[in-house]
Amino acid sequence: MEISKRHHTVPNFYLKGFGSAGSKPKIGAVSIDDGKRLVMPTSNATVRKNFYALDGHPDGADIFEKELSRIEGDASAVIRKAVDGSWALSREDREILGTFLTLQFLRGSDTRAWMDQTHATLVSNVITQMGAEGVRRTLARSGKEVSDDVLDRLLQQSSVADWSNHEDHSRRPHSSHTRTCS
Repeated sequence: MEISKRHHTVPNFYLKGFGSAGSKPKIGAVSIDDGKRLVMPTSNATVRKNFYALDGHPDGADIFEKELSRIEGDASAVIRKAVDGSWALSREDREILGTFLTLQFLRGSDTRAWMDQTHATLVSNVITQMGAEGVRRTLARSGKEVSDDVLDRLLQQSSVADWSNHEDHSRRPHSSHTRTCS
């Protein structure tokens, strides 16, 4: 089975709801970098290569993308029921919709950058508070030894890191990345 590499940060079924009619719906988009407007198929909008990949996972690097697809399929059916006038939703449908909405909030690049920043800040604070000997003891309990040079560098990096204004540009979308608009 082929491993999926094209991962939507906004589900294609959701984008189709804002797209043009037809078998290959299109959606308006605006480049974040230069404000240029363009039209693209919903199948290409909000796609990031290997965005959810979990390299080395025994079930394949795309296991998370597959699970998202399953949840999106369930949510699509619930949303279709609501659009078609089936209201109020059953408890099961509300749980499906709630799970989907929560994942929508958590799955994008902004949230990933925020979590990376939070992680870096916490690690920096813990290392600074532990000091050299605390870090050395903790690593030794895990069976890892670290040289004085590496330990000094680690402590220096953690003490000078100012994560309060950190912005993770390494995860910023490429210049061709767009913001969809209807």
